Amino acid sequence: MKGYRIAGAPQRHLGDLAPDDARMAGLQIAMGMTGAHAPDNEYMDIIGPYESARMKKDMATMSGCGLVARAYLRFLGFRTFHFAPPYMIGNAFQDVSAYAYEHDCFSYSLERSQMGAIVCMGGGTAAHMAVFLAVNSYDEKPYAWTVDGGQVDSKGRQRITYRRRAIEMKDGVILSFERRKVNWTLDPLDLSEKIGASLPWAMPLRDTAPEAPPPGFHFGA
Repeated sequence: MKGYRIAGAPQRHLGDLAPDDARMAGLQIAMGMTGAHAPDNEYMDIIGPYESARMKKDMATMSGCGLVARAYLRFLGFRTFHFAPPYMIGNAFQDVSAYAYEHDCFSYSLERSQMGAIVCMGGGTAAHMAVFLAVNSYDEKPYAWTVDGGQVDSKGRQRITYRRRAIEMKDGVILSFERRKVNWTLDPLDLSEKIGASLPWAMPLRDTAPEAPPPGFHFGA
């Protein structure tokens, strides 16, 4: 396992960064995971470090959106038994939501300024989790960019990639993604303010470059 590369010198916790810098750290981590796919070691080192070989084999076939959200929080420096091996199959959503709820960071709204927040959209078996990057506009209509696990490439492999989603937004608050209502959100900056990050934030250590940002993506309106 290649592990991860600690970002910055001197090493700093997420909570030590100015808010804009902390958000940028989250965006860099999320974007740094793109392009990784199962069953390659890079993908497995993102979603399942320290898991057994058998568990990694199982995780490679699972829909990875919740697993990627767990990994994102680990790279931001958050440590909890919820993210520790061995992974309990089917618990990825619960791991993230329980951690948010325990620290009073469970929210039901998402503002466009909360770049880097984890968003759960939809409910039941249609629920999906992604990292929110930015709101842009095209032809006078708003859309959002996200980084998503649980995507399948042309070879049927789980992949982490960018998604552009039509959104409904009112007064700067995102109400839905592609008609999927915002169910709940977790903003890592809120979490950091409540508990602090126990380790410095880190970037995924990759042998291959992440995906280039897609055409039309930028961090502005």
